[in-house]
Amino acid sequence: MPEEKKGLDKKGFPIEEGIYLAKNVMGSKNLKEIDVYKNKYGTLCCFSGDFVGPKVFTEDDSMDGHVPARRTGLEFIAKVGELK
Repeated sequence: MPEEKKGLDKKGFPIEEGIYLAKNVMGSKNLKEIDVYKNKYGTLCCFSGDFVGPKVFTEDDSMDGHVPARRTGLEFIAKVGELK
């Protein structure tokens, strides 16, 4: 697997927890680091506030903001670090 695809499967999705570079985050042409982590069910997720913006939650916190990495619409480039 080429180095630029480190930590990604053949379709370009994260295969493990970590910090990934992604393109086209909130319409920006710059790359942005996105945390990918396992939710309580073991699904690899991203926090929606990292790639959608701050107005993702309802006033009563009924949306918790965990979005499966495969459903974010982000183009992941490579894994660049470990979560702390």
